[in-house]
Amino acid sequence: MTRLAADEIREVDRPLFLQVDYHAPHADNTLPPGPQPATRHLGKARNVTLPRGPSFNERNTSDKAFLVKRTNGPLRPERERMIEGIFRKELESLRAVDEGIGYLVQTLEETGKLDNTYFIFLSDNGGFHGQHRFSWGKFLPYESASRLPLVIRGPGIARARIPDLVNTTDLAPTVLEVAGVETAPGYEMDGRSLLPAARGNIQGTRARALLIENVSAREMMGEELPKIEPYRLDPDRPQDKAPALPFRALRIGQHKFIRYIQGGEELYDLRRDPHELYSQARNPAYRELLVYMRQMLRQYRDCSGAECLERPAPAPTPGPFRLDARRPPLLIRPQVSYLYKDAVYAALECRSKRPCRKSVSAHYRGERVTGWVNVRIRAKGRQRVILPAMPEGVVKLQRASEREARIELRRPTPTGSAGNNTLVARPVLRQN
Repeated sequence: MTRLAADEIREVDRPLFLQVDYHAPHADNTLPPGPQPATRHLGKARNVTLPRGPSFNERNTSDKAFLVKRTNGPLRPERERMIEGIFRKELESLRAVDEGIGYLVQTLEETGKLDNTYFIFLSDNGGFHGQHRFSWGKFLPYESASRLPLVIRGPGIARARIPDLVNTTDLAPTVLEVAGVETAPGYEMDGRSLLPAARGNIQGTRARALLIENVSAREMMGEELPKIEPYRLDPDRPQDKAPALPFRALRIGQHKFIRYIQGGEELYDLRRDPHELYSQARNPAYRELLVYMRQMLRQYRDCSGAECLERPAPAPTPGPFRLDARRPPLLIRPQVSYLYKDAVYAALECRSKRPCRKSVSAHYRGERVTGWVNVRIRAKGRQRVILPAMPEGVVKLQRASEREARIELRRPTPTGSAGNNTLVARPVLRQN
């Protein structure tokens, strides 16, 4: 690819637009996992340590939307080692990209075209390396996957780091301005040229509202997806791969609002929480801001042309930021229970100083509707368990309304004793 691009630079005398899409650091879908670096670069990153920031293997994900939480659990040490190995291979594979870009710069310099050329360097997506418990994948709105590097070099651009919000919709207007091309009358683009900002005329991060989207083909065709339909995950998908959940998110200044099309909302204050550990969607002090972000999302989700560049209304100032806003949506004493497809999920807690072993099943209206689960829980810990629902139990629970559906988690009744030894007096089962 680099050689073909260099040949084009040498052979073409008129102004040109050249786009080079390197495959690295993508994997090749064969074992061992991760990309295949060039032979000359194998082992170059063997001593690199995987960055483990605050969001790596996130300790508490109860602030996340239901569909995100149900797809992953804490990363085990062997998965962390695998992620580090893939990360090193990615760095090694990018050595060839570095060489390719260097060769193109050298070719432009040799042909006398470098001083009249703009470079726009970016990626089409980020990726997860253990953040929020995801070992790989990209189709989620968190910063690890949606915040991309963007570097512009060219005539009139000084060395600087510019704190401005930009979007991939800005690329086409930028290229057209560089080329001196005007769009046809009545044809408007959703983005704006980045050249003024790159040359020092900063528009200001508070002046824009940016959409971050992953929408399904069904919705693109105008079909509405059910709001709470359980997302059907690929049975062959590794558990800790970020799922391609359809969502719409909006970024205004330091605030990011996420709405999953099939249920769930998150709200982050990126100035106070840059690693997205504490969603404020359940913080009463952020209620007014939450309502505002919902309204702005409705305004910008279907914007076109100049509408997308309109300055949003001033955001309300939220109250105190809370670290304890992360609460399970259905916390009933130590247990959480809800129905998903053909299983009941429960969170069991061990309050003793030694590991606990619990055996439980779920009962509905006095009748057992799931099989028994025997689980060992670490001391002072909590563990989510899946209680497989019996076929007739699923039918009964799915037909019950949310108000009517009440479940009991019970221990086995000791031989010769009376009573059902119920763990929870009145847990609610909500169908998600």
